[in-house]
Amino acid sequence: KEPAEPSGHTWNDNFFCWRDIRENPGFRWSYAGKVKGMRCTQILEKADPHTWADNYLCVPKKSSLKLKWNSAGKINGKACIQWREPADPHTWHDNWLCKDNFKPDGCASYRWHEVYPNSRNG
Repeated sequence: KEPAEPSGHTWNDNFFCWRDIRENPGFRWSYAGKVKGMRCTQILEKADPHTWADNYLCVPKKSSLKLKWNSAGKINGKACIQWREPADPHTWHDNWLCKDNFKPDGCASYRWHEVYPNSRNG
């Protein structure tokens, strides 16, 4: 969620989920800067004028997840998940969260939802 976004952009119903078979990765979202004591990845769409410069997805420092963000397409050689919000007109169609430590399952254990997920699509 980004409180500065207009309500019609519907970021309040987006979720980043992981499968039950995975251990809780300890993600923390912040729309007000990095979370102290965690390793954080800036989530920034430069074309969006609504204060995304201070948004971060953070993991515990001991996490094996090494995240990278790109607002202009997938990063070659990395496992990536597309983050999109069709209701936001500021180029949120080409944004990807990727991880460095590529494993055979890629990012199959993680999923982005543009609306609240239910048991049929998770």
